[in-house]
Formats: sequence, C-alpha cells, structure tokens
Amino acid sequence: MVDVRVDLKPNPNFPLIPLVDLYPQVSVENPNDTKVSIYKFDLEIQLITANGKEYIGKLQNETPLEVEPISKSTVVLKLIPEQKQSILPKLLLLARQLSEAARRGEDAEFEIYGTVEVDSVFGKLPIPVREISRIKLKK
Repeated sequence: MVDVRVDLKPNPNFPLIPLVDLYPQVSVENPNDTKVSIYKFDLEIQLITANGKEYIGKLQNETPLEVEPISKSTVVLKLIPEQKQSILPKLLLLARQLSEAARRGEDAEFEIYGTVEVDSVFGKLPIPVREISRIKLKK
C-alpha cells in the first residue's frame, strides 16, 4: 500500500457524523517485456494485530489499468467496508488499535489478499495475490 485518499460526504441519517470513503493506492509492477492490462482487482484487506486479524473490507478498482513493460504504476482502489452504511465505526476501532500499537512502538501490518484479473494470450486470467504491508507508526 502506497497511500490512502479519504473522502467525506454528508450522512443523510446522522448529519453530525459524515460518511467516509477510503481509496487505498497500491503499487503494481510489471516485470514483463509486454504491456499488461489489469481488468479487475478483487482483494480483501485486514489489519494484523497482536490479538489476531481484524477484517476491514474489500478493495476493488473502478477502472481497468494498463501497465507498461518493465515499469511500475499506482492504482487507486475503493475500499468497500464490511458495514454497508458507514465505515466510521470500523475506522474508530482501527484508529484505537493503531494508536495503541503506536504507543507501544510497534508497526502496523496490513494483509492484502485475493485475485487480480489480467489479460493474457489465454484470455482473462485470475492471478492470486497475498501480501503483507508494514507501515511505521509514530508515537
């Protein structure tokens, strides 16, 4: 994970508590000599804590992506939270867990797993993905 964009929008049910959309950005590398077209990201993300894993939600792309040969690209994915209404309760729980980890001087670990569907000579091919990203937390 490279970065996360946060969008706030009005909540018609609770005007004082906005709805939050998160758009994680991930880096994609193409080590091949030919251009790669990625049609679909179907990923899950969870926070790894001392108490186990905390499921956050799904990560999906909104548009296809082409990655040039022997290059890296960044793609913005949309976080679809476990809760259908607002991700705010989940964010508050995650913020508490991350702040406690920061006080202890620990790093945050996120596990991203699922499939990425690419165009190949055999048609659209799902490629399994499983990666753990470490993020340094400040005290």
